[in-house]
Amino acid sequence: MSTFNREELRIIFRNHPLPEETVSSLLNQHVYPDARSWKKFLRIGVLSLGCGFMLAGIVMFFAYNWDALHRFVKLGLIELVIVATTVVAVMIRQDSNIKNTILTAAAVLVGVLYAVFGQIYQTGANAYDFFLGWTMIISLWVLVSGFAPLWTIYLILVNTTIFLYADQLAPQWQAVTVFTILFVINTAVLLLFAWLARRSFARVPEWFLGILSLTVVTYATMGISAGIHDSYDSAFLILCSLSFLAYLYALRHAFAIRKTFLISIISFSIIVIICSALLKQSDGYEIFLLTAIFIITAVSVTIHHLIRLNKKWGGSQHA
Repeated sequence: MSTFNREELRIIFRNHPLPEETVSSLLNQHVYPDARSWKKFLRIGVLSLGCGFMLAGIVMFFAYNWDALHRFVKLGLIELVIVATTVVAVMIRQDSNIKNTILTAAAVLVGVLYAVFGQIYQTGANAYDFFLGWTMIISLWVLVSGFAPLWTIYLILVNTTIFLYADQLAPQWQAVTVFTILFVINTAVLLLFAWLARRSFARVPEWFLGILSLTVVTYATMGISAGIHDSYDSAFLILCSLSFLAYLYALRHAFAIRKTFLISIISFSIIVIICSALLKQSDGYEIFLLTAIFIITAVSVTIHHLIRLNKKWGGSQHA
């Protein structure tokens, strides 16, 4: 029997009304988790929790015994744990999720190793060097793992590196310039993963695409708001143009696939940008009152229309 995902069943139920017994049967077979799914979830969840406690224990161990340990012992212990977790991850072949979870823990331990090395030898390196080295070292693991949580950690490291580089080595960059760079990079990554998912070249979870979309919209909102209050330079114009095109494409895509998530985050982003423009006009009490009225009205209207769209597109149905 063919396997359907939640979105395919939503389309079927919306266009072809079925008896309640058939709907329940399809949902139980293809959507609702069974005992096997819960067992897999618990296995991965417990493993992830164990890896988290292991990482926390390693950090606390070094923090408590820092003065009592020789520097070679500090570095040797972390390297030993990294090698051990990596070997275990390579040897496990039955379950890719377990292997990738352990590999993610090893990737985090690389950061711990860099931090301990910098603390021991007082390298005096900039903070961005720490995150840049961490990012470069785990790049190969990120490419071969195909694991969304590790992708998330990697993107956090990339964004942090750019932030710290701009703060420490490029203080002449305005905030809108930094946000424009981050917007372009994260938009390119979002388009790449969306294309990989559409072509079935990689298994990209919806939550990962949602996090990327939210990140892109956040950078666009913060950058345009900062540009409104700072100056209308070339970076601000570039960010406005790219954000306008990205928002149009995202809204068109959202209406095509009938998902309200993109519509909601873009709507609230526009509300924030308009509020920034209003506050730019004056510092008096009148503009604060006008802005408050606008926020209440705009948010209420937006939520009302989102609820209507959700009901229209079958969000209130079983799927």
